[in-house]
Amino acid sequence: MIRVIYEWRVAPENVHAFNESWKQTSATVREVYKGDHGSCLLRDEVRGNTF
Repeated sequence: MIRVIYEWRVAPENVHAFNESWKQTSATVREVYKGDHGSCLLRDEVRGNTF
């Protein structure tokens, strides 16, 4: 198993678009790569624009 951890800081006005892009990209990856178990997007509770 491979795990990769990224941290993104998103401009507040782009948070919704970032979430939507993440959902779509994650769904596409699961369709294309059958062994993929999905991905997880976590949002910082204190810094709401940090994922």
